[in-house]
Amino acid sequence: MHFAAQTHVDKSLDNSFEFTKNNIYGTHVLLEACKVTGQIRRFIHVSTDEVYGETEEDAVVGNDEALQLLPTNPYSATKAGAEMLVMDYCRSYGLPVITTRGNNVYGPNQFPEKLIPKFILLAMRGQPLPIHGDGSNVRSYLYCEYVAEAFEVILHKGGSWSCIQHQDQKGKESD
Repeated sequence: MHFAAQTHVDKSLDNSFEFTKNNIYGTHVLLEACKVTGQIRRFIHVSTDEVYGETEEDAVVGNDEALQLLPTNPYSATKAGAEMLVMDYCRSYGLPVITTRGNNVYGPNQFPEKLIPKFILLAMRGQPLPIHGDGSNVRSYLYCEYVAEAFEVILHKGGSWSCIQHQDQKGKESD
């Protein structure tokens, strides 16, 4: 399970190269190691719903996963780039993969720079709460225990994306 990533959007705007190194290059290193060992039953890549771009204001349940990827900041762009490498390793090398695109996660002991703890701390101090843009952005959140349960199901019961179909198509194209 590949959870590792630089994740803070504001920090990605200040240091996008660090995000490229960690999120894209780091993913590439793991994929190459999996390819070389040949002993991976399933590569679970944890991405983000932010690869879709902004969520529609009237959306009831986030974004449709068939939507085009339209990242809006260096963080989400590097996660989208990493996803492309994951799909390529599936198609080119037959690596069994699962990519998840969960929402923001919240819960106890969360880093204080994340939105919910940041707003709670600022409000407790009587300080203003910073709003990006015009305040119409929509964000969805999942509680950390529910996310952990979902990853346990994915790990033990998740089906990998089939690369065989693509490899069969590739063979037909060259005939």
